Amino acid sequence: MQSRLSSNILRLTKTLSQATNRSEWSTIGSLTGKHNLVQTIRAGRSFLVSTYDEVVQAYSNFWPAGLAWPDDIERPEPQPVSIGVERTTAAE
Repeated sequence: MQSRLSSNILRLTKTLSQATNRSEWSTIGSLTGKHNLVQTIRAGRSFLVSTYDEVVQAYSNFWPAGLAWPDDIERPEPQPVSIGVERTTAAE
């Protein structure tokens, strides 16, 4: 299971990094604060399932609308995120 979770994080990180023209370190770090997780995974070290859930949820929340989410990775429902700026909708 750890291998599949690791692979999923690496694929999502790479896909989003390439789409946003950012490094993997910057991509994962800016969304989760876990700058070293990619290096941890590549070094073969383990991580908690809760870390996986947190990373995948953060990616889902900020995934660009025009970018396809990999079909074989379950995507959690994007959640509203508070980043210190109140969001408004066009109807308001």
